[in-house]
Amino acid sequence: MLDLTQNYFSLFNLEPVFEVDLDLLAQRYRDAQYQVHPDKFAGKSDQEQRLAVQYAAFVNEAFQCLKQPLERAKYLLRLSGIELNLESQSHTDATFLMEQIELREALEAASISKNSELALQELAKILSTKIAALQQEFQRNFGARQYQLAKSSIAKWQFLVKLQHDVAKAEDNIL
Repeated sequence: MLDLTQNYFSLFNLEPVFEVDLDLLAQRYRDAQYQVHPDKFAGKSDQEQRLAVQYAAFVNEAFQCLKQPLERAKYLLRLSGIELNLESQSHTDATFLMEQIELREALEAASISKNSELALQELAKILSTKIAALQQEFQRNFGARQYQLAKSSIAKWQFLVKLQHDVAKAEDNIL
């Protein structure tokens, strides 16, 4: 049946690269789910049913990872043997740290602004642009096997994604 030790890219018969065809990924996910869906094993033994549930969970986990650019980037580094530990990583890039403080202050100011909806939308655009730049930076560094630089890109990217979620929450609160 399915090998639960194979990497996610192999599971969907994709090359282990950052840029993936999301439509192809979705199609291969549906194909894999069709093959292992627990309903297909309803009349089988308890062991076969448990395995089907495990297989389906593995396919879901792989799909969720590969469809999200940040998670896919982290996974690629793990496949390359790079331990992330991003939560404990401290940023030594003073420019980046100052920028993050300014962005957090901009979020606070936008949240209480008279035109908070517009201010939050502008901040969301800025974050999207910065995230896109970090994705490209990651892709360049990863492709050049500059794994520590790629890891640094991910750490910054992750911070901006969290801030992006905070902006979305603030937008929800004003609507």
